Formats: sequence, C-alpha cells, structure tokens
Amino acid sequence: MAASEGLGTCVRGSIDQETFAKAAHLQKEQTVLIAQTVGVLP
Repeated sequence: MAASEGLGTCVRGSIDQETFAKAAHLQKEQTVLIAQTVGVLP
C-alpha cells in the first residue's frame, strides 16, 4: 500500500515500548511486537 502511494516504509523491531504504549493508549495487557515507519521518499 505504501509503495502504491509513493511512500517508503520499513519495519522496526526496536521501539520505546513505554512511550508508544502511552501514545497509543494501550492497556497493561497489550504490547507492541514490531512497528512500521511510513514516510515520503526523498
């Protein structure tokens, strides 16, 4: 989907779990396994 819209993407296995959980309003029993960054190609 990203490529069809002219965007770049990469999967990351390392993120700040605590900061992301707060931003995404996750419950205590929820966790993030991987993250995907999507952005404009230079």
